[in-house]
Amino acid sequence: MTTYIFKMVLCSAILLLFYRLFLEREKMHLFNRFYLLFSTAFSLLVPLITFETTSSINPVQEVIIETSN
Repeated sequence: MTTYIFKMVLCSAILLLFYRLFLEREKMHLFNRFYLLFSTAFSLLVPLITFETTSSINPVQEVIIETSN
């Protein structure tokens, strides 16, 4: 549960930072409203996405060569 909240807050912070830097001064109020609504829904849904990766590990054969002194 804490990882979900952490991911949600991080995603919200990134989207809000983007809004503050680029969209806050725009005069398209309808677009800004939809962006903020979409970013809220997006930040709630992104932590639910998981990616599964598989990797095949090949065993490494070690060769030990003994030398006589």
